[in-house]
Amino acid sequence: MYSRAVSSRALALITMIVAAAVVAVEPRARAGPPSGYRCGEGGTPVAGKGCQCAKDKVAARDADDNAICVRAPGPVHPSGPAPSRKLAQHEARCRAGTAADCTLAAQMYARGDTVTRDAGKALAL
Repeated sequence: MYSRAVSSRALALITMIVAAAVVAVEPRARAGPPSGYRCGEGGTPVAGKGCQCAKDKVAARDADDNAICVRAPGPVHPSGPAPSRKLAQHEARCRAGTAADCTLAAQMYARGDTVTRDAGKALAL
């Protein structure tokens, strides 16, 4: 016998299947061409793509979407140092909208000060 009512479990299952299909079909996000090039010493601009960086550096983008070369992150250890109280305070103030604290937290991640070095998180802040 057919029922018009759909159980919440069936609805949840259908939603998950549709979401998985959309994620599988959706193209990956790609960065467009940079707005400028500031590759620095040892780096050469690659038109429309970014920078070809020296061995000890990796290509990245700055806040103005300029292609830059930054120091390559060190090895990531899952049991790295615990984040400091100072970093936690900077991150909390950053989330509250204080730009200076975003910069300080980003610098701590970029340098690996009291936290495992994380270039991605440093750029995101």
